[in-house]
Amino acid sequence: MKMVKMPDGTEVGFEGAEWYMNDDIRDELVIELGGCGEQEFLDEYCKRHKERFNEEFSLEVAKERELSAYDESLKEKEKEAENKE
Repeated sequence: MKMVKMPDGTEVGFEGAEWYMNDDIRDELVIELGGCGEQEFLDEYCKRHKERFNEEFSLEVAKERELSAYDESLKEKEKEAENKE
């Protein structure tokens, strides 16, 4: 697994960082940067993430958002199931 450095200096596996990237930004960069290296890709991704969302790209924040969205999804499914009963 290729290791890359996040803006805060933390080393992470590129695939792990890629998992939490915004799909639109990631897709734009795949087209624009083609076969660049993982660190270059991550650096450019972080720059664009900050421009678009006015915050640093953080795996911790991304994980928290994903878990929160999952919890909300479960709550909605529970309500739907209760309404069917």
